[in-house]
Amino acid sequence: MDVFRFTNPEAATKMSGGVFINGLTSKTWIERYRPAGEFTFVAPLRTGIRQNLPIGSFVSHVDSEEIMIVEDHAISGKQNEDIMLSVTGHSFESYLDQRVVGPQFFPVTEFKDYIQPEQLPWHQLVNLIRAHIDKDYLADPNDELPWVNVSQTVPQDEVAEIIPRTLARGSLYEHVLKILGDYNLGIRSIRPPGSNNSLSTLINIHKGVDRSKELVFRYDTGEIDSIDYLFSNQKVKNSAVVSGKWVEIRINGSETKYDRRVMHVSATDIDQDHEVPPTGQALELIEIALWYRGMKALQAQKEINLKRAEIAKGQQKFKYRKDYDVGDLVSIGGGYLTGDNEPTTMRITEHVEVEDENGQTSYPTLDFDPLPEPTQES
Repeated sequence: MDVFRFTNPEAATKMSGGVFINGLTSKTWIERYRPAGEFTFVAPLRTGIRQNLPIGSFVSHVDSEEIMIVEDHAISGKQNEDIMLSVTGHSFESYLDQRVVGPQFFPVTEFKDYIQPEQLPWHQLVNLIRAHIDKDYLADPNDELPWVNVSQTVPQDEVAEIIPRTLARGSLYEHVLKILGDYNLGIRSIRPPGSNNSLSTLINIHKGVDRSKELVFRYDTGEIDSIDYLFSNQKVKNSAVVSGKWVEIRINGSETKYDRRVMHVSATDIDQDHEVPPTGQALELIEIALWYRGMKALQAQKEINLKRAEIAKGQQKFKYRKDYDVGDLVSIGGGYLTGDNEPTTMRITEHVEVEDENGQTSYPTLDFDPLPEPTQES
């Protein structure tokens, strides 16, 4: 793992130059689908590593497109041993926590919530981030994050509700993570000259690629180190009452009487901006959005949930960044665990790379990827 620090005296966020970091005794680099990735580098303090990786600087490594921010220096030592420095930090997009959601042009009115028009959620995310880091949208040019662009690469056939969104004052990053979680989306930062093919760092909203047909990790051949299943129908529902502020609909399956199990899905955000009960086309659009929200809640349930799987650390059948990436969907085989032979689709939620005195290891972690859990009432 060849680690380097970006260097550009003209602009801190212009990632156009770099210097390799030598003398590291251990390196851990973790890339994740939605939560921030992280790294840990360790080296003797005498090597000057603290000066070579100052807090606030940006790092990456040759095989990765991601950028991370140096955030912490921790020094530890014992008598007659080298004093060691641990350098840690998180993915570049976590910097969005340094911006506050809200109207950017002042003075603002008494209505301080941030309103987004009806769009697909991934388009809303792109516009939300741009509105808080792009100079064209900011009242104070010093709030700009130069040399940073935002994009989305969600497949065109992906569907989601199209609704306006009202966001209260608060951390931009927290709002972004909430919306990402609602639609099982991921976020990553791509360094130049990475696959974004530009001079700017790219904050990218993505969904991963469905590789479940061709990439199958099997438990019965030793490719999976650990696996967790849950067998239960305790909370499984087959009918839904979906409630907006003004409108409520019912979605029923074929089950009746004792076999009918009803959930409640709260969806007041869909029609909360209407001051009177909607009619006509507005009512039809709200009912469609409520139906989608209810169907999403029902489809999120499974009686058998594969919760988590870890690939064996020596597994080299498929290569990271060549055959798969964080966010991609793959399959877990070895179905005798569940009494069937059907593979289970899982999402690669993180990938860990470690290099130390024991050599190099690299392995992904997979998680069951349900639709978000709705608000339920029995």
